[in-house]
Amino acid sequence: MGQEGFFEDLADGLRKAKVMVAFVSDEYAMSKNCKMEFRFAVSTLKIPTVLAVVGTGYAWERTEVGLLTVGHSQTCPKVNLQYENEAGLLDLLKAVQDFLPKSTERGASDKTSPAHQQAIAFQEVLELTQRKLLRHISMYSETMDIEPFPRLVLVDIKDDDKKTEKRNTKSAKVRETTDGRQEGGERGDNPQAEEKNDKYCLRLLCEYEQGWHESSQPISMPRLEGAALEEFLKEVAAYQARVLAILKHSNLQLPVLTTPAGDQLRRKMEEWCARTTSEFQEEYQKMLQMALDQDEQRTYGGLKRCHMPNGKILWLCDRHEGCSLTHTEEKYKDQLKTNDDIDPTSENFDVESTTVSDDADRFSMVSRSNSVASLLIRPEDPPEPEQPQVKVKVAPAAAGAGPLPRRPKPQRRNTSGGRKTTSQACRLM
Repeated sequence: MGQEGFFEDLADGLRKAKVMVAFVSDEYAMSKNCKMEFRFAVSTLKIPTVLAVVGTGYAWERTEVGLLTVGHSQTCPKVNLQYENEAGLLDLLKAVQDFLPKSTERGASDKTSPAHQQAIAFQEVLELTQRKLLRHISMYSETMDIEPFPRLVLVDIKDDDKKTEKRNTKSAKVRETTDGRQEGGERGDNPQAEEKNDKYCLRLLCEYEQGWHESSQPISMPRLEGAALEEFLKEVAAYQARVLAILKHSNLQLPVLTTPAGDQLRRKMEEWCARTTSEFQEEYQKMLQMALDQDEQRTYGGLKRCHMPNGKILWLCDRHEGCSLTHTEEKYKDQLKTNDDIDPTSENFDVESTTVSDDADRFSMVSRSNSVASLLIRPEDPPEPEQPQVKVKVAPAAAGAGPLPRRPKPQRRNTSGGRKTTSQACRLM
């Protein structure tokens, strides 16, 4: 028993119970504590109660315990265990299971558990933090005079499998040469240098609002060695450390987050990061400019620029692009056509006018052509004849003539029928 006492613990246990099994007998019906427990469960809490009849007597049916079960045969089933009944325990188990929640209901209750609610709340806070950082760096990217490019970029570590495959391919090419031994001797230290150069890459992230994730195509970094590489990592540490501080709480499986080398890089970034200011515009622009210069084929890491229903423009992957309203390229593909796309040898080509799909463009084209045509003067058209000027003479006023007569005042129309109004009657008087 706990520190609160027997009855308090008994009441607390009944309040948390889904079903109660009462092993009733004549002795059970005579006990005050047992009757109080039974009365509290059936009358007050109204929880399902299974009666397991034990002993040899039936006097309990004529007591308060039996009286409380009258009319509650569905919520108080009875299982007789007085005699040898091999199926009695199975019947008791079935009666208890009938009152317990089903598996689906249990799964629904698990979703409302405090642990599940806490996990949902943490995920919402993580998504809000990602959106806030994306808005912050979007302001930095808008100040740059560059073409549209994915905004989330970070330094990542290449996968070991790809590096091993690349190293094996290079070693196979060396063995195929005739002077493989000589080249192998000259490049004895080169594999380590090449491995150090090829250790890092630039990774673009999908800007999905319900959680960022890596893109399918990483971008290679320029060859930086020794002090140059360390200097670059120090310059972008202020931006890189903030992104990694958010991503380490997500489910991303990036090498920079899951490998020992990535853990070491994150610690260095935190040491190099200046904590005195919250601005990292120069660091971010340097990182974004490098990614733009290295992506010569404009693959954008497999991401696409999409319009969202809420008005935002995000760079999404192939899996999440269906959440967008429309793609930017598809929305403006008709307006982005240049004059080179028009074939002058086609039959429908007209020098004076061009068919435009959009109604607004058609109206502007017609109004522009009319205004230009109005300014052109064709030589074959005869000049319009000049209108003769008419002179009007004003006679001088006669001497001694009086003032001009005043124009009579307009009389108001009588709208009251034949009857005179009060003002008219007063005027006549």
